[in-house]
Amino acid sequence: MGLEMTSDKACIVSLMIETRCLEDLRGWEPVGSLVDLLTATMCNEDGITKREISRMRLWAKRWDQVHPDVKRFYQLLTQNPQDNEMLSKSVETALWLILHGDGSRVRPTPAIYRILGNSWTAIFGTSPMYELIPNLNHINLNSTGTGAPAGIDK
Repeated sequence: MGLEMTSDKACIVSLMIETRCLEDLRGWEPVGSLVDLLTATMCNEDGITKREISRMRLWAKRWDQVHPDVKRFYQLLTQNPQDNEMLSKSVETALWLILHGDGSRVRPTPAIYRILGNSWTAIFGTSPMYELIPNLNHINLNSTGTGAPAGIDK
């Protein structure tokens, strides 16, 4: 039995609008591949699964709650791939935790927080004033997702 798919153009356009904030993370493969799939679905008759649609909607809701400065930090790091393997793995871990929350199989370590904090300082010239891995477990597909962006207070 195959997965239920949709290629309805109105649904795809609506989803593109709803998830446009994920463009910030297009340089990170898990997000980039979903954004590319959505674009390809719009251009031809291939479909996108309900599971992929749900994942994009959840990721967009969570990403939309992240403080703009923290978004910019991750956008810079994903659009300019790093030669530093530890930094790349730290960014990947942080993004999985932000987008997946407790559903993620990864866990942050003190080293990851240190690496991200040092990268923030190198990029912005100051210590981070925001939580770099905000806990967004309260954001799910059924929540309204309203309120102040996550990471305002460290």
